[in-house]
Amino acid sequence: MTKLPFFLGVMFASALGCAQTLSLPEPPQVRARNHVVSVTLHAVNVNGRDAFAFNGETVAPVIRASPGDVLKITYINDLPSKSPETCAVNPCMDMTNLHFHGLSVSPDAPQDDVLTMLAKPGQLLHYSVRIPRDYPPGVFWYHTHPHGESHRQVLDGMSGAIVVEGMERYVPEVKRLRERVIVVRGRSIELDPNAAALKRDVEIPAKGCGGESRPGGFHLEPLAEPDVNLSAHPAPIKQTLRSYRYPNVRREPCVPRQAVVETGSPGPYGL
Repeated sequence: MTKLPFFLGVMFASALGCAQTLSLPEPPQVRARNHVVSVTLHAVNVNGRDAFAFNGETVAPVIRASPGDVLKITYINDLPSKSPETCAVNPCMDMTNLHFHGLSVSPDAPQDDVLTMLAKPGQLLHYSVRIPRDYPPGVFWYHTHPHGESHRQVLDGMSGAIVVEGMERYVPEVKRLRERVIVVRGRSIELDPNAAALKRDVEIPAKGCGGESRPGGFHLEPLAEPDVNLSAHPAPIKQTLRSYRYPNVRREPCVPRQAVVETGSPGPYGL
């Protein structure tokens, strides 16, 4: 199966200097009121691909919470009763649920229970996820996790970011920095009629477009598996200008991290 790289994070970055400049829309943000984050998500199928729907748009919201907050999520399965896609275990039943990747919360219902909390088409789930008061800040993510179907649903784009606030208590300098949330998802393009063009859009050539690391920036080769390892790519870890917050989104437990990187003179840089 042909896949595009997967990366998720909260960062301040722009495209590579020799790549096409595009305007990145801000994903919707959901914040707590009286220490409760209330969200209603729908699972839908649009143009043959599964997606999260929020406030009438198929863009997964960024969930922002603080230690001690409770995530109250109503998740409605509006997927068709007969799926047009194929699954790891066929036939697809279009069942769905949520997993809060990287959050150390209870695995029992109604929290991060991926075993007994399952919604068939037309059903809904009520989640009440309590973030401990002493929880460290960081970036995490949520995605679907039904056995045999999560691989297809996540490749279709059923994922979103979770930000646990409070990093400025540990690194006061980041409080003055402007923050952007960018979620770049993996996607299966094996059967996509535009597969060749999509691969050209995302691949970084070895020469002529950042074949070697540029001073003050990053060079990341396309990855076969979700992985982010900035320690393997030199960049001066200093102060000012830009803040990058990113999680480890491999299959191992999520480890939130942060780096403050000096980008040098004004201009576009790649991450």
